[in-house]
Amino acid sequence: MQNHEIVALFKDKEFKAKFIENYTKAKATAMSNWTVTEAEAQWNLVFSLLAEAYKNPERTPIHLGSVADLRICMAYVSETGLSFDKRNNEVHLVLEYLNGKPMLRVRLGYKGMMRIAMSSGLFKFIFVELVREGDTFAWNGANKEPVFVSSTRSGRAVQLGFVGFKYIDGDCLYLRVEGHELLEIEKASKAYTEITKGSATDSLYNTPWRDRMFEIAVWRIAYNKMRQIVSFGTLASRSTVDEQCNVQIATEELEGFMQTFGITKEAS
Repeated sequence: MQNHEIVALFKDKEFKAKFIENYTKAKATAMSNWTVTEAEAQWNLVFSLLAEAYKNPERTPIHLGSVADLRICMAYVSETGLSFDKRNNEVHLVLEYLNGKPMLRVRLGYKGMMRIAMSSGLFKFIFVELVREGDTFAWNGANKEPVFVSSTRSGRAVQLGFVGFKYIDGDCLYLRVEGHELLEIEKASKAYTEITKGSATDSLYNTPWRDRMFEIAVWRIAYNKMRQIVSFGTLASRSTVDEQCNVQIATEELEGFMQTFGITKEAS
């Protein structure tokens, strides 16, 4: 993206109005929609992410994508009602390469997946468990609750993980992921970290977050399997966040974006 293209998009009042309208039609919580102020904050966040990419191209090179791709990503996320705020871990703008050409894409975060599933109205709740050596566990099939008693929460090897979907009507569905699959995911993640950061020691799998990473991996696999079984439909709820804080931060980040691209408040 060229600077003038980003500035032109920022000044595109018609596209901005549609972006905000998309959010206000989407659900922010189970009981209310996004407000115009919250939607405008999401607009500001997108451009603050671009400014960050220009300042730190080695870390977040999303500015290498096209404005056309960015428009598609912004339309999709706003229609879906997810948050661009990285702290919410609902969606991420990422750069992928197709035949050597950089393509800007939206990658769902694990919280975004959870919100899509819960907002379908199908489930009462969803939970993820890790089974370790020494735990009591017996698998009873996909439609009956497994026997699971945890004996410890740390220090023992992970044997498998499973996700439980409790339907509103009382039915249930359980999906499991074997331990060797999780170890393969961990291995691949460390290899990717070594390539991108020069050392696998920076991988979250080498930190106290290792269990959390396994849980996220289990959930991602289960989510993708569920997408093949049921249609989650439209979104209906968003995890509770401090909206006023998000709006304030987005406003401050917008000022940084405007300085980066030389835009005055009058011109915007």
